[in-house]
Amino acid sequence: MTDSVIIGSTYLDKVETRARSLYGHVHPDYDKRTLVHDIAVLQIDKQTSYNSSFPVRLRTNFSDYENPCYAMGWGWTKPQPPSSNIFKIAVVQPVKPKKCEEEWKRAYYPHLICTNSTGDAVCRGDSGGPLICDNKLTGVVSFGKRCATGKPDAYTAISFYNDWIDSIINQSNQ
Repeated sequence: MTDSVIIGSTYLDKVETRARSLYGHVHPDYDKRTLVHDIAVLQIDKQTSYNSSFPVRLRTNFSDYENPCYAMGWGWTKPQPPSSNIFKIAVVQPVKPKKCEEEWKRAYYPHLICTNSTGDAVCRGDSGGPLICDNKLTGVVSFGKRCATGKPDAYTAISFYNDWIDSIINQSNQ
């Protein structure tokens, strides 16, 4: 496989480190129509020059709706292209599950975390990017309405998938 991932770079046109992607593990129950279980794990080549650490995964259910979180990516910065050449960090405020369920109705499922989408927000091209809360990898960008329209953005909650993620990591270390 010749696919690669960018690691630790601020600019897309000045990539410092790439790692070869060996395997993509899509969750076995992923439903591309409903986006339930919208999570995958990329297994990358261990031989990389990147020497910083990745954030620790949240191991418990998310419950802090008072403090801001950070969503990241190279997605669109307006409701139309192009994508950003600069890695962006959006300060986002989590919303309680009841509000998320009210807004998304049938698209909602309990393994989601939602954030407000006024001002800073995720946009097209940010899917799969991290949601960092309290310095922990808490979610992965899943879906939303057009950029910063006010309807909450939805993230797949990492804590519900830790056992599955751990099983992939353990298999790759054997």
